Amino acid sequence: MEKEMHGNIQINAPADVVWEVLAHRFGDIAEWASIMKSSKGIVDEASPLDAPISARVCKANGFGQVREELRDYDEQNMRFRYEAVKGLPFFIKYAENNWSVKAVSDNTSEVTCRGVLRMGWFAGTFLFPLFNAQMQKVGDRLFQDLKVFVEKKATAKAT
Repeated sequence: MEKEMHGNIQINAPADVVWEVLAHRFGDIAEWASIMKSSKGIVDEASPLDAPISARVCKANGFGQVREELRDYDEQNMRFRYEAVKGLPFFIKYAENNWSVKAVSDNTSEVTCRGVLRMGWFAGTFLFPLFNAQMQKVGDRLFQDLKVFVEKKATAKAT
């Protein structure tokens, strides 16, 4: 069973400030995402195109350590895609996220995320409704955490 999740948020900060947090500091997600216990960027492997790092390992509350590897990276258009390749719960067979940042104005950005999850048949049939609701809450919280972190950072830079 496959599920796509979509979300977006406007952030009161220039697009390059948002992009720096999401992409250039890909490995530092635990710095701003409240659901993360820890994270660390991996720079010792081949990065896609001009990505600053190639992967990260992170540990979310209630989960073990997950390794996520960048698969696509577009600095100019502010887009990237990564896949979780190790450490997923047994009932998730595949997970990827696609992030993009675009300028709405000089000081406003829109962040969009599209996630794809594939679950095994049994888990998808019986766990999916509960898991889907939980993932929506997690996604909403992630966007709010990013907004607060980036807006505080942008305000601090302006002063």
